[in-house]
Amino acid sequence: WQAAAERAVHRSAYVEAIHSIDQALAQLAQLPPDEARDRRELELQAMKLGPLQPVKGYSSPEIDAASGRALTLCRSLGDRAKLFPVLYARWAFQYVAGRHREGFVLSREYLEAARESGDDAALIVGQRIHAAGLLMRGDAEGARGLAREALQLYVPERHRPLIARFGQDLRAQSLIYFALSQALLGRIHEARALGDEAIKHARSVNHLNTLGYTLFHCGVWLQAILRETDALRRHGAELLELAREHRFGFWRALATPFLLEAEEAE
Repeated sequence: WQAAAERAVHRSAYVEAIHSIDQALAQLAQLPPDEARDRRELELQAMKLGPLQPVKGYSSPEIDAASGRALTLCRSLGDRAKLFPVLYARWAFQYVAGRHREGFVLSREYLEAARESGDDAALIVGQRIHAAGLLMRGDAEGARGLAREALQLYVPERHRPLIARFGQDLRAQSLIYFALSQALLGRIHEARALGDEAIKHARSVNHLNTLGYTLFHCGVWLQAILRETDALRRHGAELLELAREHRFGFWRALATPFLLEAEEAE
């Protein structure tokens, strides 16, 4: 079942992957508890987080359960390699649920751990998620600085293969928050150019959740900030079609209110 899940994740067949992981977890639950069993469960719970995000949503009960259990296992086993993607998923749960105080604590913990680890991929993500936390606190200048630093660290040959580890491409993530912070600072031309660059890059990496993530943030949310209604409708329609075809319920739910508001504004 785990091998089937890995193949499904590679194909972006996320519903199938979740089913296979659940089957593997059910079989694992029949084994007596020991360290080897816990390590295998951690692998499965961590693998499940990526597919759950576009299908069920970043703040879904399923993400809450899987990320919470995985973080407990990470800490009890002392598994530093799994800590970063699991802590990221736990942060994303709090962020999307609107629990920004809890999310800010987690993003700061993540960034501090990444700086100590020497893991440049983890540092890119830490800078990006803490930039998101700063944006929610109204510190767009601080967010801009962290997002720009994250972009400077990105090396395609080293970091593009890590999409499955973090759920989206790291450059796309950083471009998004650089664009959003520029928009909130009133740098409209720069924000528009960065948003276009993010979407172009997301198409190039051939990863469905990266594309959905970027179409929402730069094709819908950023365009709403910029009051670019035509672009919002165009990218929003593409995102809805992507969500329909691949059963990405979360992206459909996020995009729909923006599109309805754009229609009413006509």
